[in-house]
Amino acid sequence: FAAGPFDRSIFLDGFARERGTTGTALERELFADRPGAQRLLAVETPAPALLAASFEICEAQAVLLRATKIVAEVAARDAAIYRRLFRALKFLRLLPVITRLDQTRDGYRVEMDGPLSLFQSAGRYGLSLALALPSIAACDVWAIDADVRWGADRRPLRFRLGGKAAAAVDSSGVAAPDDTLPDELATFVAAFERAGSGWRIERTPAILDLPGAGLCVPDLQFVRAGDGARVYFELLGFWSREAVFRRVDLVCAGLPHKILFAVSKSLRVGEALLDDAQTAAFYVFSRVLSVRAILDRLDQIARTP
Repeated sequence: FAAGPFDRSIFLDGFARERGTTGTALERELFADRPGAQRLLAVETPAPALLAASFEICEAQAVLLRATKIVAEVAARDAAIYRRLFRALKFLRLLPVITRLDQTRDGYRVEMDGPLSLFQSAGRYGLSLALALPSIAACDVWAIDADVRWGADRRPLRFRLGGKAAAAVDSSGVAAPDDTLPDELATFVAAFERAGSGWRIERTPAILDLPGAGLCVPDLQFVRAGDGARVYFELLGFWSREAVFRRVDLVCAGLPHKILFAVSKSLRVGEALLDDAQTAAFYVFSRVLSVRAILDRLDQIARTP
């Protein structure tokens, strides 16, 4: 540009021409990352029936923010629905106690402490609890029974709600599958499959239930091509120390499956917790799941009779 007084518009026009655009378009995009400059281009509106069906669930979610204890009873015809529910509870960092219903009924009883029963992080935990409700309501038959502290005086009340498969539908009214893996697990699966290890991954393993002791819901199942050896895998991640020790108790009670648990170093637990177990092991990781480390442990567990 020629020497002289600086003219911003001339500068922008010249800069824009070099890039095949206009000064006006460039000006508009300069601050496009700022919330005040963002433009709404399209809106996906839900079907009226879906909006109406969601209203009651949203009201219930607001109530559950004030809960001290929640008990849910759920039944589903498909094990995949249970997997989605239990996975949602886990990765919302809730602490459910899950048991089978009595012999006359199919399904599970899920008991959770509410946000007001904790001394810290009540708001965050309450939000997680509320976010879990749609997964509960996705079961074929469901009911919740919650103790809540209501109003400024924290008056104790009982809140009950139930229904039949009201949930996860898209705007067309078609059931929406939700088997998406958490980000850290999806990243690991992609890296593992590129490694060409001789093991393949099945993403929908069975629910492992030991009557009278409890259950766990593995995230993956590894199957070795050479001999068909199978090892389940559950990512406990950054969840809770209590969850880790529940898994120890389950293995010690006689869980009859080969399984590897991955636990974050931040939970301050050691792999030696399961040193005496023949068919289970802990893998403690720092930031990301190591394909090499997990392969070593899979081979070790698979060698056990």
